[in-house]
Amino acid sequence: MTIDILLATFNSERFLADQLDSILAQEDRDWRLLIRDGGSSDGTVPILEEYRRRNPDRIFLLPGGRASAKENFAALMAAADAELIMFCDHDDRWLPVKVGHSRAAFEKRAAKLPAGTPLLLFTDLLVADETLENVSGSFFRHEHIDPLRLELRELLLQNAASGCTMLFNRPLRELAQPVPPEAFMHDHWLMLTAACFGEIEPLSEPTLLYRQHGGNVFGASGYGAAYFCRKLSLGVREIRERLFRQCRQAGLSRPARAGNAGAAGGLRPASRGGISGAPPDSLPAPDLQERLPAQFRHVPDRLTDRQPCRSRRAGTDFLPEKNRSELEKSASREYNICM
Repeated sequence: MTIDILLATFNSERFLADQLDSILAQEDRDWRLLIRDGGSSDGTVPILEEYRRRNPDRIFLLPGGRASAKENFAALMAAADAELIMFCDHDDRWLPVKVGHSRAAFEKRAAKLPAGTPLLLFTDLLVADETLENVSGSFFRHEHIDPLRLELRELLLQNAASGCTMLFNRPLRELAQPVPPEAFMHDHWLMLTAACFGEIEPLSEPTLLYRQHGGNVFGASGYGAAYFCRKLSLGVREIRERLFRQCRQAGLSRPARAGNAGAAGGLRPASRGGISGAPPDSLPAPDLQERLPAQFRHVPDRLTDRQPCRSRRAGTDFLPEKNRSELEKSASREYNICM
């Protein structure tokens, strides 16, 4: 089953060739790469044209124009027609097993579900600096993300998945189209759609090197004490506004409440099956360390001297109890959302 890999570029010349080479080096060869540029002013387009010239059966350039990352990926989603789809950032490096291991884990989960079930898989990442030296062997650990916390109310506040690790099927793409203007980002919107109407499968194996550099649109922030001091200094009002924007993104004006699951206009969160509260079926193989790039083997994270986060739970659980209660009450009052 062919996979459409969707790559959005914008002034990407610095790291683009390295990323394209890593995609071309995939052990699983059943894929095609769809690329759309968002109006680059550097050497991105000539690089893309050269790679397309050398790989005409694999790389396809879509007409582009000035666009945000979200708009670029939304256009790519609309153009994709394969049964399976992956997102790709322009500045990372994929491990050679990324496509194959993601596909295998996806198919294992899909085999246990009714045909046509919307399904999204996401994986862990290796966090690297711009020279691809080790920062952390796990993005989940680095960001204090619990990949099993996949309830809708949690995902509204914090997206547990990075778009560049996602693999999803056509039924989910059709439900998520079109990506609305209110959406924060294409990947968060897709995650919320899967939480409402489908299934989500986390894979604890890292599948790419997540490069951190000065030009990241979003990156690994490392949720340490300083991060939360900055967030809390914004005050409850700004945090509440962010929640409201995320609620509008999900279109949850009247989500189903307990005992009222059939409310008109409500979205019923999908069953999580055996995912929440239990480890995913697809755990990393015992020899995973030996298959990682050398700089990530048995090397402690740079962040080991940081104090652990007081709570590893997602969303409002990062907030003090008093602020969390106020935020949840406001959401319930203004958007009829049961937190």
